Amino acid sequence: ESESESESSSSESEDDDSDASEPDEREEANATRERMRLYERDRMRYYYAIVECDDADVASAVYSQCDGLEFERSSCRLDLRYVPDDQSFEGREVRDVATEVPSDYEPPDFQMKALQHTNVKLSWDDDDPTRTKALRRKLTEDRLKDEDFAAYMGSDSSEEEEEEE
Repeated sequence: ESESESESSSSESEDDDSDASEPDEREEANATRERMRLYERDRMRYYYAIVECDDADVASAVYSQCDGLEFERSSCRLDLRYVPDDQSFEGREVRDVATEVPSDYEPPDFQMKALQHTNVKLSWDDDDPTRTKALRRKLTEDRLKDEDFAAYMGSDSSEEEEEEE
């Protein structure tokens, strides 16, 4: 009897050890997910836009209407700030410039899945959705535009040399 008692107490202590490690593993998994969420959210702070307004009333109206507004379905809210007139952005590469909305503009279907789902997937390795859409589109005469594919096509170095001459 004493052997069976010691075996049962031994197996109970092993069960206790495994139970104790399960919360640690769960806590570590939760902490990892939260770090990934924070990383994905912080990546959104890399982007900013500068809006130039004609006067202070227009700037105030834009600010009051858009500050805190959710961007698309991203779960990210716009964080607007006033920029002093003497602030310089010299030397920074401008990605896009817009003075009006193009008639054929389609906003991206943007979602911040890391903030919306339980299981977080990092987006740094995702394909460019614009490129994927352009390459999967059914090629017809109406829809085929050279400029749509120009950004994704490599150039021949001999063509560049000919153009330079």
